[in-house]
Order: sequence, then C-alpha cells, then structure tokens
Amino acid sequence: MPVVAQNLSSFSGAEVTALFRTSTRIMRTPFMDILARPATRQFGRILVVTPRRIGSAPARNKIRRQLKSLYYQCKLYERNLDLMVITKPQALETSFVLLQALLKSGVEKATKRFEVKAS
Repeated sequence: MPVVAQNLSSFSGAEVTALFRTSTRIMRTPFMDILARPATRQFGRILVVTPRRIGSAPARNKIRRQLKSLYYQCKLYERNLDLMVITKPQALETSFVLLQALLKSGVEKATKRFEVKAS
C-alpha cells in the first residue's frame, strides 16, 4: 500500500484541534459540511467526523469508508488541502455517486479559495 494511502486520514490530537481552529467552511449541504485549509504535509488529508446521533456504528463506519475511498480514488489528496467532512444524518441514505459529486465540488471550491496548486 502506498505511503500516501496509509496516511490519508492520519491526524494527531493536536492536528485535529488545529484543523478545527484554522479551517474555513467551504460548503454546507443537507448531507455534509466541508471545511478546508492548505495542507500541512506534502499531500492533502481528510478527516471524516461522524457524530453518534447520525446512526449505528456500522452505518457511521460505512460513510467514513466511502468518503475516504472517494478521496483516494479521485486523487483529491494531490490538491494539497486538509479537508474536514462533518457528516449529517441524510448522508447515510445518499448514493455513492452523489457523495462523489459533493466531495469533488467541495475540493474544487477550496482549491479556488486557497489557490492551491496540485503536487
């Protein structure tokens, strides 16, 4: 497994705190909120926040896996952005294709906002 794939969602406690403090809300939808900031490493990472109120543990894990998979498959880590995706209950019934469109749209907006160049 490539090193990038192993570290796409790896954050220390201090990094999570810093991400909450320094990120900017890029997109708000009924399914998720997307916050972003320029990456602190050589590649972008994603933090998926799934509150307990949105469903059972298997349902929360599924949405986390889907979003991380999309982030890797679409090579969004090359945009050099650290993303935080805060999921909402409606995300559990959302199709994989719609999740992909929302995530890509959020990354495009963040790229324009921060004028980040791909690596």
